[in-house]
Amino acid sequence: MYDGLFSTTDDIASSAQPTAKPGDIRYKDISGPDGVPDGVINDLDRTIIGCAQPKLFGGFNNTFSYKNFDLNVNTIFTIGNDVYNGTRVTMENMQGSTNMFASTMNYWTPDNQNAPLPRPLRSKAVMRVSNQYVENGSYLRFQNITLGYNVPTEFLSFTKYVSGLRVYASLQNFFTITSYSGDNPEVSKYGQDNLGAGYDAFSYPFAKSVLFGLNVKF
Repeated sequence: MYDGLFSTTDDIASSAQPTAKPGDIRYKDISGPDGVPDGVINDLDRTIIGCAQPKLFGGFNNTFSYKNFDLNVNTIFTIGNDVYNGTRVTMENMQGSTNMFASTMNYWTPDNQNAPLPRPLRSKAVMRVSNQYVENGSYLRFQNITLGYNVPTEFLSFTKYVSGLRVYASLQNFFTITSYSGDNPEVSKYGQDNLGAGYDAFSYPFAKSVLFGLNVKF
């Protein structure tokens, strides 16, 4: 598990990572061959760092009416699920030759020891999968909001062919309330809903759309 960054050589000397340098990621020594911390970071220190399955999920679909107006609101939500932000892992590790996120500018230096990211290195071995990039994936999404107006029949008296007319406007996927830093908390790796749930690998956000329409009764 991620346990911050090393700041001093004294921190390193008393840790399970004696070859680390100030600014490197520190990992928790959780267990060893006897089930207790052994002063070594290896596979025995692996642990569960999150769960992609929500503790609660559901949705609401409500229609409100007032005189000739109607408002339909359709929402879905999840509570208690985690998302591993693989996009940030790739775009903040400073290992590649492509552009990175602007957040990588805030890396550890002796003068910036409270930085969230470690010192830049060209070795992928210094970064392990950890809870560093596990985020709360709970969200409330307004999938559809539709406002309609039924034109009074007296305004349709000019024609004998139209018996009803409703105009409406609809917003689809316009609002999502979440603390997740990525584009979309409802993710699965490469679209593998069962095997890759909760893994964000450069997922695209849902498209937002505005629709206008007419319902005509003859």
